[in-house]
Amino acid sequence: MDIFKNLADSFVKEVVDPTVSFAEDSAKTVVREVVDPTVAFVEDSARTVVREVIDPAVAVIETQFQRPRDVIEQEKILDNLLASNGSRFPGDDYHSPDRKNWMAHLSVEKLTLNKIVWPGTHDSATNGIGIDVVTRPLGECQTLSIYEQLVRGTRLLDVRVQEDRHICHGILASYNVDFVIDDVIRFLSETHSEIIILEIRTEYGHKDPPEFESYLTNKLGQFLIHQDDNLFNKSLSEILPKRILKEGHMKVQTVVAWAVSELASNHPKCQDHFAQNNIIRFLVSHLAFETVQEHSKYAIVSNKQSLSSIHTVVMASNTNPSDKSHDQDETNSNISHPMGNQTPSQMHSLVANTFAIKGSGSGSGSGSGTNKNQTKQSNQQHQHHTKGGPTPRGNNPTHVSLMGTSIKGREYEDPETKAQMKAMAARALWQLSRGNLQICRSITESRALLCFAVLLEKGDDEVKSYSALAMMEITDVAEQYSELRRSAFKPTSPAAKAVVEQLLKVIENEVPDLLIPCVKSIGSLSRTFRATETRIIAPLVKLLDEREAEVAMEAAVALIKFACTENFLRDNHSKAIIAAGGAKHLIQLVYFGEQMVQAPALVLLCYIALNVPDSETLAQEEVLVVLEWSTKQSHLVEAPTIDEILPEAKSRLELYQSRGSRGFH
Repeated sequence: MDIFKNLADSFVKEVVDPTVSFAEDSAKTVVREVVDPTVAFVEDSARTVVREVIDPAVAVIETQFQRPRDVIEQEKILDNLLASNGSRFPGDDYHSPDRKNWMAHLSVEKLTLNKIVWPGTHDSATNGIGIDVVTRPLGECQTLSIYEQLVRGTRLLDVRVQEDRHICHGILASYNVDFVIDDVIRFLSETHSEIIILEIRTEYGHKDPPEFESYLTNKLGQFLIHQDDNLFNKSLSEILPKRILKEGHMKVQTVVAWAVSELASNHPKCQDHFAQNNIIRFLVSHLAFETVQEHSKYAIVSNKQSLSSIHTVVMASNTNPSDKSHDQDETNSNISHPMGNQTPSQMHSLVANTFAIKGSGSGSGSGSGTNKNQTKQSNQQHQHHTKGGPTPRGNNPTHVSLMGTSIKGREYEDPETKAQMKAMAARALWQLSRGNLQICRSITESRALLCFAVLLEKGDDEVKSYSALAMMEITDVAEQYSELRRSAFKPTSPAAKAVVEQLLKVIENEVPDLLIPCVKSIGSLSRTFRATETRIIAPLVKLLDEREAEVAMEAAVALIKFACTENFLRDNHSKAIIAAGGAKHLIQLVYFGEQMVQAPALVLLCYIALNVPDSETLAQEEVLVVLEWSTKQSHLVEAPTIDEILPEAKSRLELYQSRGSRGFH
């Protein structure tokens, strides 16, 4: 029995146990090398699908559902606010018995165009666009035809077309624009006193239809009226006999660009709203006009649906819940109105009316016409909106106001208006770009940088000032985000080269009003320059000897960005600063400069000592003595950054200079 037991034990030990061990090891190997990687791959794939597909889809769906709720809530707030003042909007006591001919009952002798709240619709011709249930809910803003909207009282139409003259909303296309024109003509032939503002233009992302302006003029020529600077101050009786309106409305765009800058300045949350509606394209377009070759090259890479003009973008964004506070901020704003803070002028009034136009919901013929941004002054102006009884008109021809058919015709504006438009566009870009990566990316992907370079050289004083401020904000964001910095300001970029060239010219010439923004811009771009680009340092070092403390301080701060540890070429830049005489200037500033300059000057001196402690110039200028003196100054030692780098810079300088005195250096 013992023999069999021993044989069994030997069999288990020599055969079974190794087999079991091998099977276990094989199973572990399969799990480790096959199952675990497969599970990890599946998990990563699932996370990727969730992150890149499901989450964006859910966000889009949530946005689509949340937007109507937000609009309803904001409408309630606005209605309550306006109702507390005794009315919903100027002229809300006027109720025409005939919506189709409601303008026939107005007082034509007294009422001017800028005192009318124009009922309008957004994307007016999108009825029936897209595929039912699939894309139509996303693209159809109106369910009524143009004619039906006009019959129900709409008097402002927003129509977008693509290159083949078909109506479109983003990527969705619908019927030919001829149907819109036919509906308009049909309505005009049935009425005698109704004025229509027809905003018809190319949708963003599409090319202009060939000879479209001539086409519109031929189709609607008998109804068009001429626009002049005093148009919106004219009474209806003065307007009705007129026929042609073809000139652009740059002054309107100017005031609205100013309004955009005010909104962005006082309410930073507005930045994203404007970015989503692609206002950057229109601002850049105005900057580029007569500045550099424009149009197609200014298309901004975006898959977002865009609006058709600056004031259309503002109109689309007019449901911002911060409107009430903006009214107060605008009243107290220190920035002057672009048209001189006049009493309600025709353009100021037009913008107020433009803000009043509100896109209607699906199935509604016209918007509410509520003006969300009226100041007390404009309320007084609008209170003259009358519901006077019918006035016989005879056969006065109805007409269409055709606004903004294209950007053509702007060359006929006077030089002052053009300059003002560029200034306000630059100002708006300045405020919009502040701390906003998305907007800065959109700006740099356009030709705006080249425009800023040209305007810094050739623009008038106001344009130069706002261009410099805009560049300061854009470069500040680029400093924080390496991706933007590498893409927008790479050394081989012609636009980046042109911008840097103009920034350096301003610094070299020490232009007073532009100097500080340009110095800050160069400092923010410190990590974009190559080692061979030595011409950048000397102009900044020269400013260290500037009598104005603020300029010297900003120059020191900019140079710190060249010499700090985050800059890969800090050694080269530090040597360039020394070669330009920077050590001598910095020592003077540390000893005798104002307190606001002392700290950055000492920080820069410490970085230079850390980067090139073996410099003979530092030894000759006795920088070590300066650092030792600084350690005894409490206001300097307690300053941020200094307490970290001063001891190290001092010890390193001591080490190298002691080695040099012993003959090792």
